[in-house]
Amino acid sequence: MTTTTNANYCTVDAQSLRTGVQLRTDVYDSRSVLLLASGKVITPRVRQRLLSRGIKEVRVHESELGRITAMQPQGRAKEAPADRVVSLPRPVRTEYSDQLDEMSLKVATGLPPQGDAFVDSLQKHAAVTYSPTTIDTFVGQREQKVGHVASTFDTLLHKRVLDLDGLQSVVDEAMQEMIKDVDLFACLGINPCSGGYPARHSVQTTMLAAAIGTQLKLDRQTLKELTLGCLIHDAGMLQIDRNAFDRGDVLDQVEFLEITKHPVLVFDLIKNREMVPQRAAFVAYQIHERENGTGYPRQRCGSQIHFLSKIAAVADTFVGLVSPRQHRPAMLPYAAMARMLHSTREGLFDPLAVRALLRAVSLFPLGSFVELNDKRVGRVIRSNGDAYNRPTVEVWNPQVRYATLEVVDLSQTPDLQVVRTPESVALPETEPEPESPVMPPASVPAPAKAKVAASAEDFWE
Repeated sequence: MTTTTNANYCTVDAQSLRTGVQLRTDVYDSRSVLLLASGKVITPRVRQRLLSRGIKEVRVHESELGRITAMQPQGRAKEAPADRVVSLPRPVRTEYSDQLDEMSLKVATGLPPQGDAFVDSLQKHAAVTYSPTTIDTFVGQREQKVGHVASTFDTLLHKRVLDLDGLQSVVDEAMQEMIKDVDLFACLGINPCSGGYPARHSVQTTMLAAAIGTQLKLDRQTLKELTLGCLIHDAGMLQIDRNAFDRGDVLDQVEFLEITKHPVLVFDLIKNREMVPQRAAFVAYQIHERENGTGYPRQRCGSQIHFLSKIAAVADTFVGLVSPRQHRPAMLPYAAMARMLHSTREGLFDPLAVRALLRAVSLFPLGSFVELNDKRVGRVIRSNGDAYNRPTVEVWNPQVRYATLEVVDLSQTPDLQVVRTPESVALPETEPEPESPVMPPASVPAPAKAKVAASAEDFWE
């Protein structure tokens, strides 16, 4: 879990540092003492030295947050997070929401006849791990999307202008990334870090919804409208009193009523509403509705909810569960998946959409740490469709210091299975430690009152 410490630096759990990353900015400890200089590579040995010296948290520049924590599960909660709402308030109404409601009762809310399934465009990957270069590229593109959507939301809020072309370009880029490696794309979608709300949440919900929709064999145009709706769905949160969603405890009825307004407010921010495709509008408007009628803003149920909105609801909820929030920590991905399955049995989510979620990220979601019945540990790197409890895992022997990584497709090895999902595992060290190539440092200031201890370099000897 991360927390903002000042305008430029954030506190990060040292255990969540991703190995193989070359720093572009300096890293400090909680006292603002320099620990790692820009250009240093975070190797397993470096991370282990931090932990062995009792350093549980480090301070990193906010521009590095997405890169440094990518591929690292952020959750620590074993139990499901507490609900913040006791009961649902009266539905919110505006002129445009009434128009959408009227349309929702007249148009078919299921899927129309599909064109060529987008899934057929995806590059096929055997049981192979992700390339470090590809990870860095995808992480960088994800962070660019977050920045672009944040800028779009700001323009929408202050100038009442929606940069639809810019959002369409974000959608197009996302689809190209899925073609290259849909597993890595989905993995980064469910690997959020704190900060950047609501733009970051919107982008990562979009990424997961796209992966789910791909498993449902949606065509390209339908996927584009699904993802566009996900991108804009939380823009209305910028008009909500921040106290309503920054609170660290249970909301009362009035405060929650404020939250339920945002699906309607997003459309009140848009001047040229006809520019937004109808199905994208349904997604943004109905993403918080639930199959059993317990959602908002209109408490619709079943066939009154557009099927694309049902996909978006699954993606939005799962990303929310694995994301840290003011009122509770993030859930571990497996615990979040268990919550989703339980909620589906209770009637909250569409079973087809949840099954597609399982197919897209597996029962032990992409990026999760696992332990196998042969005592090896590893990380889930690829899903295996309907064999959702037998994903492809990159594993190693935790008893061997310089262990060799092996990629194991559990769907092809019936004698192996996942027996546990630990919060974290000790990554194997590499030998020898690679030299760091020269990388120009980013021009960012050090944290306030930063110190460079004379013995800082001795720390690593």
